[in-house]
Amino acid sequence: MKRRFCSLIAMVLALVLFLSCVPVSGWAAESVVTVEVNATFMYEEARSMLNLVNSFRTGKDAYYRSKNNKSNVKVRGLKKLQYDYNLEKVAMLRALELAVYFSHTRPNGKAWKTAHSGNATRGENIAYGLGSAEAAFKAFREDDKNYSGQGHRRIMLEKKFTRVGFGCVKVGDVVYWAQEFSSGKAGGKASDKFSAKAVDATWNTLKAAKTKVTTSAAELVLTEGETIDLPKVVLTSATGARNSLGKTKWSSANSNIAQINDSRLTAVQTGETEIMITVGDTTLKVKVQVGTASAAANTETIDEYTVPLGLGDNEFFFVDDEDAAFMDIDETLDEDN
Repeated sequence: MKRRFCSLIAMVLALVLFLSCVPVSGWAAESVVTVEVNATFMYEEARSMLNLVNSFRTGKDAYYRSKNNKSNVKVRGLKKLQYDYNLEKVAMLRALELAVYFSHTRPNGKAWKTAHSGNATRGENIAYGLGSAEAAFKAFREDDKNYSGQGHRRIMLEKKFTRVGFGCVKVGDVVYWAQEFSSGKAGGKASDKFSAKAVDATWNTLKAAKTKVTTSAAELVLTEGETIDLPKVVLTSATGARNSLGKTKWSSANSNIAQINDSRLTAVQTGETEIMITVGDTTLKVKVQVGTASAAANTETIDEYTVPLGLGDNEFFFVDDEDAAFMDIDETLDEDN
């Protein structure tokens, strides 16, 4: 998977972009929707990055390329960053959001720094497709880049930063990373973890993420009186993450055949219809077939034993004094038994 990186830093009121980001273009609707993310928060992996960053800041490699790319600029006097568990929650939220929309713009259309609270000097590095702290850190170092390509590196070497929190979230087979830096005093508790698994998004950001919209089922077959959950609307982003759209509103083309109540679908009577939902500028349709309730399984009687029909050609039925069972025809019984 192609690796993508982007970085930026906010200095109190001024926002400085180190690397350009893809601009957001819009769908017709700008309404905010809830995107449910089936995510795993990887706290141990995230926290293991602290030693890597601090060793980098205080070691011999604490430099970046000059603007003319003719020399290295040594960054002196850097101190180790303190781990901030409040920033960690911000980083985990941002990593979760990246699985919906990979950008420094949040899925709700707001700037990344709105995930923070208070006033401080802040910075953010983001990445995806890197499964370990070592791999993500190595990419953020940008050792072989020139000045314009070392935005992430300069953020990790920024003197004004005193604290940091890392986010690492796995969605499907893809791992998302967020480094959140800030000035000020570190706080929070290791036990106070971020746990939400839903984010707000706009149709603008979802389209900018080249999100594909499908349903979890293309056709439904029910019997009269049966009630099931409505299909999920599945969102697949360009990064490969799969999420579900929450708070969806389906409609039935014929409620006399299939009726919708809240998030449930009830088969009313036999027939064929479809249910529909409009997602952004796309209308999704699912075929619904309703049949009569299944009759009891047909049987045939052999002596006093009832044998279910429908056995495969390589199976037969036998009964002894203790129990009844199906048996593969290749496993013939001992005639003496």
